[in-house]
Amino acid sequence: MSRLQDLRAEIATIDGQIIELLAARAAKVGEVWEIKEAQGIPRFDFDQEQRKSHLLLQQARERGLEEMAVLPILEAIIGKELRAKT
Repeated sequence: MSRLQDLRAEIATIDGQIIELLAARAAKVGEVWEIKEAQGIPRFDFDQEQRKSHLLLQQARERGLEEMAVLPILEAIIGKELRAKT
């Protein structure tokens, strides 16, 4: 395999891992919401979402990722969950 093919294969593996992580995250969010529903707690906690977003953006910056590139991805993941579960 050429170096280009090797890199493409590695990227494909990472893409698959991203999908697996998104599926695992969605399952955990579902569990959280089941607990919240059973306890009568609202699903959405603005303060928690703000803390989570700030932490994730900080982690992204520490890894050399630009906030403007990461923010839409985070919003898509979090926003998708909110739309799917309400």
